[in-house]
Amino acid sequence: MEPPPKGDSRERILTRDELRKVWHGCPDDAYGTIVRLLILTGTLVVEINPDFFRPAEVHTLMGDAGKARRELGWVPRVDFEGLVTMMARADYDRAMSSGQLM
Repeated sequence: MEPPPKGDSRERILTRDELRKVWHGCPDDAYGTIVRLLILTGTLVVEINPDFFRPAEVHTLMGDAGKARRELGWVPRVDFEGLVTMMARADYDRAMSSGQLM
């Protein structure tokens, strides 16, 4: 399935084959659920711009600082609880400054 040329209408009916490809091509995550829901309801709620997709979405990121400690002598300045506190505080401050929280 190719995207429509620039300037052409994006409002058209997909063929059964196109719908089947979209349905089976969706990942089993929140994005796929939304796309399947839109197919079932026939309602366009949000148009996703593929220009903003990452080349390969990584769902789980895990790291080990052991090599940095061994080879570089690196020592963390903030422990995990301190990092979580800093992140939560930043989110709270951002929400307060934007008026999201009263």
